[in-house]
Amino acid sequence: MTPLVFITGASSGIGQALALRYYRNGARLALVARRTAEVERWAGEQRLDP
Repeated sequence: MTPLVFITGASSGIGQALALRYYRNGARLALVARRTAEVERWAGEQRLDP
C-alpha cells in the first residue's frame, strides 16, 4: 500500500519542498493551504498527478 502524506502549508516553502520530496518517493499526497490557487499552479508546474 502506498503511504498517504498529509501536508499543511503546502502553498510555499517547506510545505512545497516536503510535498515534492514525498511525491518523488512514491507517496500519495493530501495538500492543504490557504492559497489554493498557488498550490494548484505549483502542482501543475511540478507535474504532480491530480
